[in-house]
Amino acid sequence: MIWRLVLLLLVVVAGAVQIPFLLKARSMRDLVMFCIFLGITLAWLFNDLVEGPNLRPLDWIRFAMEPLKMLNPK
Repeated sequence: MIWRLVLLLLVVVAGAVQIPFLLKARSMRDLVMFCIFLGITLAWLFNDLVEGPNLRPLDWIRFAMEPLKMLNPK
């Protein structure tokens, strides 16, 4: 259980360190994708910490790809 907390803390610190660099780069697409994957990772770690049900991999991928459809007009 302690390794789950360590991973959660590591991901939160990595996100807090990288977001200012992405804001300076002014790449909205990179910032959005980083935040989505950071959110997915945090949700998975928190779900694992509370021993909740696992989702199928395609559910995660579909969730992550939705904002790309909005950012890339046809």
